Amino acid sequence: VADVHCCIGRGLAAIRPGDNADRDFILAALRLSEAKLEKLGSGSTFSAIKRDDLDFLGIPLPPLAEQKRIAAILNEQMAAVERARAAAKARLEAAKALPAAYLRAVFSSPEARDWHHTNIGSVSSLVIDGPHVTPSYVEKGVPFLTVRNIVNRQIDLSDVSYVTTEDHAAFSARGKAERGDILYTKDGTMGIPCVVDSDLDFSFFVSVALIKLVRDHVHPPFMAYALESPAVLKQVKRLGAGAGLKHMVLKSIRALEVPLPPLADQQRTAQTLSAQLAAAERARTAIEEELDAINKLPTALLRRAFCGEL
Repeated sequence: VADVHCCIGRGLAAIRPGDNADRDFILAALRLSEAKLEKLGSGSTFSAIKRDDLDFLGIPLPPLAEQKRIAAILNEQMAAVERARAAAKARLEAAKALPAAYLRAVFSSPEARDWHHTNIGSVSSLVIDGPHVTPSYVEKGVPFLTVRNIVNRQIDLSDVSYVTTEDHAAFSARGKAERGDILYTKDGTMGIPCVVDSDLDFSFFVSVALIKLVRDHVHPPFMAYALESPAVLKQVKRLGAGAGLKHMVLKSIRALEVPLPPLADQQRTAQTLSAQLAAAERARTAIEEELDAINKLPTALLRRAFCGEL
């Protein structure tokens, strides 16, 4: 709805309801027809709806009083939907902030201030990255992970590329990822750790680093959480190089200073954080599902209105 005097370009159409039509009712009819109109769009450079498609768009037109009644109910319902959407979005943002809050509470606690600190290089037997060349991908083979395959601290194979077993063997000659190792994003989206929790064979690109920890005094889940602590992320931000796409070199990853309490404290802390972050993930998922349902409500309400159910 135009609420000011304005001029329009060729990409817009102006529709002025006549004396027998209510503006909000016509607006609702057009919103219900969005999908239909979009399918009518054509053009080689960009999609456009023809003037005739709008002129001859059929809509129901009850008496004016009935239009106003339906529009008034729809306006009230849509306002309620918008309030619900805004509340759900606020809760979603709060849920997304929970993991960082939990990590901050643990690694900034009075207990954490007394923990011994060291660097990644001192607690690792190997820190490497993947091949510095883009491989030849194949339709089926060994998964080849990039930054996009590390999601929510887990390996995500829903959108993964593959390399041949021969290339995998060549890439793994320097070091092979094994259960309990840490994958660490080092290019673009820097500083996201992921503990390898399966025996799956895979290779990884230069944008991902592999950290093999000395297991007898380092608990991998704890170290992964430590790499996401505020103090370490501050180091990542400072050490990231590059004018455009930020990246970390292996030397900087080895130099990251991390907390290292006794092994029993590492295990206890990791167990607590794991439970908290799992609960936060469940909450985020539930709110996203709720928001998805809310986003579908306007179309459902419009259908009801134009089926005579209001």
